[in-house]
Amino acid sequence: MSTARTDLVLVTGLAPGLTDQATTPLLDRPGTVAVHHDVSRLDSGVAVRTLRESGPQGVTTHTAAIELAHGCLSCTLRLDLLPLLRTLGRRDDVHRVVLQLDPALEPEHLCWSIEHVALDHAPAGVPETAGDHVRVAGVLAVLDAATWFDAATGDQ
Repeated sequence: MSTARTDLVLVTGLAPGLTDQATTPLLDRPGTVAVHHDVSRLDSGVAVRTLRESGPQGVTTHTAAIELAHGCLSCTLRLDLLPLLRTLGRRDDVHRVVLQLDPALEPEHLCWSIEHVALDHAPAGVPETAGDHVRVAGVLAVLDAATWFDAATGDQ
């Protein structure tokens, strides 16, 4: 295993279709994994995690329903996403991780959590964070040029 941290790019925006359009081209390089948690089914107590992995044979997709821990989205992401980022960062065949955020999620808090939240089950009992294995290389914000101003200055 390499001691270098794996690059992590967060893609954020209010339009899910646009964040998907921005994420998909980033999968052009083998060794890239895109992670997305769809939180539109929170009223059912479920978030849906989609993992798209770019390899020699193209892009493979894995989807899993994640039950909300204690009915809390923040707890669910802490218990699912942060350990997943640590796992992906440890893999020698993963060179970049793209985290496609749901519009309900703020990138700033996730960036802080990646660097500061201690994870359970650390090897040799030494506390570690997802940030020990991934490095936030950038945050890409996408917007709809036709509607962004109204969205930014409107009542909602």
